[in-house]
Amino acid sequence: MDPYEHRHLMARQAAAMVVVMLSFLMTRLRRLTAEEEPIVYGPRSVAEKHRQNTLQMIYNSTDAECLAMLLMTRAPFFHLCNLSRQRALVKETRVWPMIQAY
Repeated sequence: MDPYEHRHLMARQAAAMVVVMLSFLMTRLRRLTAEEEPIVYGPRSVAEKHRQNTLQMIYNSTDAECLAMLLMTRAPFFHLCNLSRQRALVKETRVWPMIQAY
């Protein structure tokens, strides 16, 4: 390789290294500024009410409505809930008698 080609290769490698370092620096700066902004949560009562309404819709709906909401019918959904409980994948907060029937 002649010296002219070698110098151009080194210049391209240096330019690539500068691009990589600047990308890394910009990514770190974005993460740091994003972490400084506080996370605003809504009131828990609103979230709990939404959760209750969603569960009531699932329990009191037809299989067609469940299929549209969950992409599965009620029986597999309840089976999945029971399986999650048996394997301790979720923390039980309330006992729903309707789930025990399936």
